Amino acid sequence: MEEQEHQPAQDRTKPDGLLYHYTNQNGLLGILGSKTIWATHIRYLNDSSEYTHGLEIVRREVLQLKVDPSPELAAQGLSEHAEMLEKILRKGMTQALESLDDVSIYVASFFDSSDDEGQDSGDMLGQWRAYSGGSAGFSIGFDKEAVAQYIWRSGDEDGIPIMGDKCVYQLNRQQEYVHKEVAKIGPTAIKYFKSVMSDFMSNNFPRILEEAKRGILRDSADQLLRTAVEKVTTELQKAFAREAAGFSSSMASQFARIAVPAIFMKNPAFSDEREWRIAKLYNEVPSEIMFRAGKSSLIPFITIPLPQSCEDGTSLIRRIVVGPSPKIDDAVAAVRMLLKSLNFKVRAHGETEGVEIVPSKIPYRDW
Repeated sequence: MEEQEHQPAQDRTKPDGLLYHYTNQNGLLGILGSKTIWATHIRYLNDSSEYTHGLEIVRREVLQLKVDPSPELAAQGLSEHAEMLEKILRKGMTQALESLDDVSIYVASFFDSSDDEGQDSGDMLGQWRAYSGGSAGFSIGFDKEAVAQYIWRSGDEDGIPIMGDKCVYQLNRQQEYVHKEVAKIGPTAIKYFKSVMSDFMSNNFPRILEEAKRGILRDSADQLLRTAVEKVTTELQKAFAREAAGFSSSMASQFARIAVPAIFMKNPAFSDEREWRIAKLYNEVPSEIMFRAGKSSLIPFITIPLPQSCEDGTSLIRRIVVGPSPKIDDAVAAVRMLLKSLNFKVRAHGETEGVEIVPSKIPYRDW
């Protein structure tokens, strides 16, 4: 995918190595058989804070937003109403945040093999516990460059946004990005409310002024001024309130640039995972939705096609690690037979081509 405007700046050096996707027996059969990756609804991922972590950062920034009472704002007669603008702005953005509950986000996770400490991301105890599902698990090692290029270029499929990138774990980077994007809302808000103010001054203000003049014989000048100011403020507040819904809608595109990167923001506690993600977004339940059995509920997911091979014609899948099993030799042999039955070239001992199949080295029992 081309570099996304809505995502935090990240290094675009040429990737190398593998990206590992952990799954169970049914997942392996489905992925190999359909040549797709399974993307799970973000609400049903193993970590309950997968999406809320980033959204909480967005919410905090929105609630702290200040409208700068600049000379331009004062010239339009809005400086005295900056607090009112901020209140309406926060309300509109909060409503937009709440509307994200109606957006269906499906995520496929990969774990980066690049690690200065030499940790094998295809054989991690935490991932076996999370993804094995009480049965033999597998981690599928995809060619990192091919997957990265595919998800950077995808853009959308049939009008449905699809994007991918590595996750951001550094809290300061997450906060800096969101703060920068939220700050851009202020000028847009001022421009929007200036139009409201202009309409008010043309249509409402003359009427209020005329009403004030009719009281000139019964009230003092000071009283007339106070009455006029109170009337203008009250009527202006009503005008802004009437436009709040329209303002919220007009902010949809800007808000997307702020909220969508939350998909790629993860709690710093998970930084050792070095996760990459492919995400696909729907405004309603997709027609192609499927379900699989979970521990406590059904798990909704969709499939996302992957390129069948790399540009050089080699398999996109380079390695499969067979998770801990009481009969690990049999488990490895079964995967070999499965790949051969699907016409994958399996790497033999001493060869450098084909899919490498190896057993996990972790002494973990789940049986």
